Parts: sequence; C-alpha cells; structure tokens
Amino acid sequence: MSSEAYVWYWLPGTEQPVAAGQLFSTDRSQDGEQVVKFQYLPEYLGRDDAVPLVSPDLPLTEELFDPTEPKDGRNPVGLTGVLKDVAPDFWGRRVVNALHGLPEDGSLPEVEYLLAAAGTNRIGAIDVQPSREHFATHDDNVTMDELLALYSTVLSGSLIPDELLPAARCAAGVGGWRPKALLRQEDRHRIVKFAHPVDERPMVQLEAVSMMLAPYAGIPAETGIEVVDTGEHGKVMLLDRFDRIPDSLTRRQMVSLRSAIGLSELGQQRTSYAFIADSIKNGPWSDKEATLKQIFRRLVYSILVSNKDDHLKNTAAFWDGQQFTLTPAFDIAPQSRMQVNSNQFPAITRDGQKASQLRLCRMVAADFGLAPDEAEAIIAEVIDGIRTHWDEVCDRALLTKAERESMMGREFLNPYAFADEA
Repeated sequence: MSSEAYVWYWLPGTEQPVAAGQLFSTDRSQDGEQVVKFQYLPEYLGRDDAVPLVSPDLPLTEELFDPTEPKDGRNPVGLTGVLKDVAPDFWGRRVVNALHGLPEDGSLPEVEYLLAAAGTNRIGAIDVQPSREHFATHDDNVTMDELLALYSTVLSGSLIPDELLPAARCAAGVGGWRPKALLRQEDRHRIVKFAHPVDERPMVQLEAVSMMLAPYAGIPAETGIEVVDTGEHGKVMLLDRFDRIPDSLTRRQMVSLRSAIGLSELGQQRTSYAFIADSIKNGPWSDKEATLKQIFRRLVYSILVSNKDDHLKNTAAFWDGQQFTLTPAFDIAPQSRMQVNSNQFPAITRDGQKASQLRLCRMVAADFGLAPDEAEAIIAEVIDGIRTHWDEVCDRALLTKAERESMMGREFLNPYAFADEA
C-alpha cells in the first residue's frame, strides 16, 4: 500500500505534467467517505503560470485544505470534488478490489483507488502518483480482446492476472457505474462501454441511440460513436473522448457539474435544476446565457429520452484556470421504463418537483433566462430532432425492428412526458 500520493497536473496548453500538490489521508470520514486533505506544493505555488486546480475549492494558497471545511458555504465532503472526479466509481472500484483480491464491495484507503490508474491516459488533466519527483507512465495500449477478458474476469469474481494489469488500469481511469474502460485505437482516444449481465433491455444500444440523436436535438455530444457486436460479450459502444486534442499531448481539465457548483453526493440529492441555474449565474462561467439555454435543452432532452438519472457527475465543464465552459454531453443513458410515471434526478423546480414532464420544464424556463416562446421553440426542436432521425440512428445502433418499436413511446417520447399533470 502506498503511504504518499501526489497530484500532478497538465497546466492549460502544456504537454507535460507538473507536480502540483500532495494528498494526506486521515482516519476520519464524511458521509461514509474517507477524508483526504490536499496541499499545494511550494514549487507549484512559485510558478508564474500556476492556476488553481479548481475554484473556489482550491485557491492558490499554502493552506492545508480540509474538504470537510469547504469555502463559500459549499457542501462538506470527504474528498475535494475535482479529485473525486478522477477517482474510479462503482465499476472502477470493483476492478481495483479484484486486483487486491477483495470482494466487489470491499474497501481500500481512498488514495489506493486514486493511484490505481496512475500514469494512464485517465480522464481530464489530473493524475495521482506515488512520487513527487518522477512521473511514471504505464502502457495503456491495450486491445479490445484484453478489455473483454478483464470484463469477464471481474464479473466472474476471479483474481486479475498480471497480463491484464494494463487493462485494469484503463478500467480504473474512467468513472461511472456501468462497465467501461479507456481504449487507444491508433491516434484515437476512446472509451468503450460494455453491457451488464443484469440488463433486461439493450442498455448499451439505448445509450448509443440517445447519444447519436443528441446533436439533432441541438446538443453537442460525444462523437465517433459505434456499436460493435462482440458475440459472446454482446454489444459494446465505442466513442471518442473530447478531453483530448488530436495530435497533441495536451490534456484538458474537466470538472463535473457537481464539483463546479460545490455539491456533495448527499447535496446533489437535494438540489434542483432551478438551483443549478442560480449557481451558473453566480459562478465563474463563460457565456452564461448560452450555458443556461443549453442546460435547459439537455433537461428537456433527458425527459424525452428517459434519462432519469441525469445526476451532476454526468454533466461537466472544462476549466482553464479562470472559467468553466460546458463540455459536450456524455452519459445520456435512458433508463428502462417499467411503468408510466417517472421522476428526474435531480429535481426540476425550486420546490422539489421532479416528475419527468415537460410542464415542469416550462415552469423553470424563466430561471434559465427563457421567455415562454423561447422555451417552446427549444422543446419543439428537441422533439423534431428525435422523430426525424429516429430510424437513421437506430440503424447505426444495430437495433432490430422489434427493439426500436419497443423503445419508441416507452423510453423515447413516452406519453407521460407530455401530460398536463403527474
């Protein structure tokens, strides 16, 4: 087990990381999460080009930051949000636990999860390393066959063999509940998403359809989306990453919306889209008017494609050291509809209403700076984009006629979304 952990950072526009700070584990917890403190290194603070890893959580000072004592009234957490963003989530932790011979719900010190993807091409512009002086890299040039072998090994509960260690690092370098991993295909930086044995619907293809439709609904989204039939492992989805610049070693810093507005896991369960609009208006965001309109459009789209779990880690912003800029959309994942009514997470209105209905979007339109006619125009554009390009996108997602017919009117454009009352 590593006793020391250091945060390395690609400063905006640079191609090599620098040591920026140190992590300090504690024996305390916050909401069930181990508390880890952070402190900038003196050599980083002394740089002329130094920028905060995120603001206002980690301003450029010599202070030892305790995330249970956050700035500006933000929610107390165990791990500062920008670092939580680069830590593995449910699937990644399951992979790391398997590496250590632990059960899938086992627990390790938080820094061990952060270090599991050290030196890989993990998401964003932050890495966590065991050394302050030397940045160690690991080969992430794994194959799809190796990722599929890792997937099967982890699901079976077996110990991960040494030859699959690079694949395990790639799985720990990307967040999310569902099985996924990082993949390099020649000069393309990609993410591969797998099916899960508990899926009762073709969830990989459902997500592929919603992601492919998003641009037709006026939502910039991940590109290069492909659905591939692997045979015994089912369908997988591949897509291109937007936190990398082609033909460059530069990395773009990404921060989840949850971290950008300073909410904890529990805090985001109590928030609403109206509160999100307030936070953007009052925060360091570029082009606030366009950002607010885009968030509103994504809310409308989520309702119309049954993306009920549009939590704030599934929206992100680029951070350039001064401002946040909304990233393309990702993880727009329809949830299987087993009944007519449905709720969004987070809530929509200021008073906590969460029914997955367009009437609530209309109620919060003003919070996003939209007049009623502007909100109606956005709703109409989203509906038209889905309907007009439905068959084309379903073909690309390898959906059968029966599958697409079962999805339209259920996950997509469910009548409940158009109802006038819950």
